[in-house]
Amino acid sequence: MRNLITYEDITLLARPCSADEEMANAMIAEAQREDLKRQLGDSLYLEVLADNPAEKYSVLINGGEWSDCSGRRHYLVGLKTALAYYVYARIVRDGNIQATRYGSRVKDDDNSSEAYNAELQRQYREAFASADLYMGEAVAYVKANRRLFPEYPCDEPKMKSNRVQLRIIGAGQKQR
Repeated sequence: MRNLITYEDITLLARPCSADEEMANAMIAEAQREDLKRQLGDSLYLEVLADNPAEKYSVLINGGEWSDCSGRRHYLVGLKTALAYYVYARIVRDGNIQATRYGSRVKDDDNSSEAYNAELQRQYREAFASADLYMGEAVAYVKANRRLFPEYPCDEPKMKSNRVQLRIIGAGQKQR
């Protein structure tokens, strides 16, 4: 199985990236497994990442114009762009920040400076929101063209975010 995008694609399809190439490649593989696979289902995921995917996957992978059953035209940016944004978000979140005995530090040269957590979190959330938007468009394309994608599961995996946690304190406890 191959990576759908390369290190250079992160800059071309998402935002400028100057992260370590080895680390970025690891994050590409991670994002494919955790984000694409969950949304596409195993069978369609494997078809998309095959060494020579069929021509019918071209618009889904690379983006392009398509028409729905009522003739309305749509534009899809494609899985590559969605994946590039997922990877960029991971790089912002984990990229050049390293845990040290002095706390988390941004490693941008021989000297380090403290990471500005609020700014990193904002950039991370914005990049993941863009990625989720593009992935949602790709899933909508697959659903609208089910006859082209019989590999897509009938039970339709739900698009879900793994970035929000709600905790209710005191729920389920009886008042005395």
